[in-house]
Amino acid sequence: MACLFTLTSHIANSSEDNNHGRSNALYRNDGQGAMTDVSANSNLIYNIDTIVVSARNTFVLDYDGDGRIDLLMQDDDCWRWSIGESHLMRNMGNMVFKDVTLDAGLPKNLNGLGGFVGDINMDTWPDIFFAHTNVMYINNRDGTFRKLDYEFFDPQYSANARDGNLVWTCGAEIGDLNGDGLLDMVLGDHFGNTLDHKAHVYINKGIDENGDPRFEEVSEEIGIDTVSQKEPFVAIEDLDNDGDMDIIVSTRESIHY
Repeated sequence: MACLFTLTSHIANSSEDNNHGRSNALYRNDGQGAMTDVSANSNLIYNIDTIVVSARNTFVLDYDGDGRIDLLMQDDDCWRWSIGESHLMRNMGNMVFKDVTLDAGLPKNLNGLGGFVGDINMDTWPDIFFAHTNVMYINNRDGTFRKLDYEFFDPQYSANARDGNLVWTCGAEIGDLNGDGLLDMVLGDHFGNTLDHKAHVYINKGIDENGDPRFEEVSEEIGIDTVSQKEPFVAIEDLDNDGDMDIIVSTRESIHY
């Protein structure tokens, strides 16, 4: 049975932001062309007093292999209204979810601007990547994740926005760009105008001795040009049906690929 999940883009603690009362919502498809609101008992509702769950983005995955679709609800830590805590919500059945973030080995302050879930290391289990903070968590295949330490990102792209850093990655996608069967990465940006804007492309170089993926940036080598505006959304699709995956990047005024 298909479902529809909607979420708040920003949730504020301050009345001056006029965001009180906005909340996430879960709708169940009744199979007859209508949706039923089943949010009340789902444990996905944002509560202004207890801050149960808030979110900028949501990702669907079966993180523990039990056959039920779970939700990873991403929050950012960029603005005064940000909570800065993402939540992994395990599907308990009957449209009820449980927060298992800490039990799954994810930190309380996990946050980001865009990202993806997917099988980064090709072991058939979904892994996690969050842009802005540029953190990658590999699925241990036992209901938990481990953080992958890596050196292929420039550290300036990961510094906290609340500390004055305006050099953000924002938006991320995976796909096989070179046809070798491995999933590569593309990241957009949300920079201030102090740097040239462009998407960053990382080719998957295979698995190391620990079963973790290795990536190498090839943005300039493959002809990724700079543009005059931030590029907060990226996607990988075969737009011209030639069998090769293309990169789509959106800016304020146009779309590039």
